[in-house]
Amino acid sequence: MGRRSPWFVVVAGAIAFLTAIGFLAAHAWIAEIAASLRLQLAAAGVVAAVGFLLFRARLAVLLALGGVIVNVVVIAPHLRGEPGPLTGPDRFVVAHVNLQHRTLDEAVLRTALRERKPDLLFILEPQIRWSVGRPSFAGYRVVTDGSPKVSALVLARVAPRRAGRPLVNGLPGGALAVETTFAGSPLWALVMHGQAPVTPHLLFKRDRSLRAAASLARRHDGPRIVLGDFNATPWSYALERFERESGLVSSAAAARLQPSWPWFLGPLGLAIDQHFHSRDLVVADRSLGPTFGSTHRSLWVELGHSS
Repeated sequence: MGRRSPWFVVVAGAIAFLTAIGFLAAHAWIAEIAASLRLQLAAAGVVAAVGFLLFRARLAVLLALGGVIVNVVVIAPHLRGEPGPLTGPDRFVVAHVNLQHRTLDEAVLRTALRERKPDLLFILEPQIRWSVGRPSFAGYRVVTDGSPKVSALVLARVAPRRAGRPLVNGLPGGALAVETTFAGSPLWALVMHGQAPVTPHLLFKRDRSLRAAASLARRHDGPRIVLGDFNATPWSYALERFERESGLVSSAAAARLQPSWPWFLGPLGLAIDQHFHSRDLVVADRSLGPTFGSTHRSLWVELGHSS
């Protein structure tokens, strides 16, 4: 057991170290990766602590439990949520999925449209064939971002008054903005896919795109929504800054933590698909839905007017 103890301490120390550097996420890309894995680090710490306890490696147990406690404290505010007070019967359902250029499961999509009846369903990174021959869906208008190779589209129950890719410096190429109506009032929505921060340069591009989206949202009045695959977890400094600069609020506050990628990890996945809305809207329901062929689960939000 004496020979094994140092290895136990090394493993526990790694969990504690990754937990600690997560607080430096705004200053180093590797720290942002570590911060994104807080849920997974907490789970690994619990498993490790139990294993170390069986071998009576006390120092390793303490290090592992320390990491668990710190990560749980950071994650805890995001584990519970409650829908806000609603005014009136009107509801607006918006959903999105990052299809990752994978084969669309059209049968599942048609079922979701028929049963859930979303007002807007955004698809990021659809297959290239959408730019050539587009499938049709009963009761829905297919609206693209207007690019030769479609990188974002929306299925809309009511044709938007305006739709297209915003020409704003810093926004990712696949961004799509639409103007529609909700309960007789104009509603503006923007969907985007932020870069995965797996290198310093990509972290910079993700953060720049979020700041550009926040600035664009600030320039619009009335009900507005910004959603998509942000490649940032709810406790990321980037989302905190986005919320502050955009004036929007996260729909995640109305629901328990909902990891959306990859789907096969279930509750141990990453909650990187986000939805933000203006304060004149409130969340009636927020849930994960089908993958439609992607490794992402779709994110569904039902909105109403705030009281």
